[in-house]
Amino acid sequence: MLGPTSPVSHLFDAAGWQKQERCEPSQKAVTAPELAKSVIVEFGGLQVGSTGADKEQAASNVHFYPVARPEVSIVVEAWRSQFGQLCAVATAHNEHIIIFVGGGGKYYAFTDPDEQLYSIGQTFGEAMERLLLGLSFGSPIGRDA
Repeated sequence: MLGPTSPVSHLFDAAGWQKQERCEPSQKAVTAPELAKSVIVEFGGLQVGSTGADKEQAASNVHFYPVARPEVSIVVEAWRSQFGQLCAVATAHNEHIIIFVGGGGKYYAFTDPDEQLYSIGQTFGEAMERLLLGLSFGSPIGRDA
């Protein structure tokens, strides 16, 4: 999920992350709930990074949920026909962002209070770099018609 050469691995180490020695599921072959469970098993309860000015926008802190939170997915129902089921795995930026994973391993950020959804990474590592290093989210994704 997060390689040792990732530019954010030191932030995970500083937060007390202990890499799990287990076989990771193929991101192309599992569902959003399975991927969410994998993230929570690996990072559940961990608080990584801090908010503040950074590269392209403010950097975010990330707080991984200690347990699955399926009820949180109600906020992304307006995008369900585009992405199918999205499962919440963390909050970011002092709980103003909710991080979701979809089937196939893509990651999304739902921002509050503007209630927009952004694609933030094709992989866990890419999503964490975008959040923790303050890289642009790009344009919001339009809601289902």
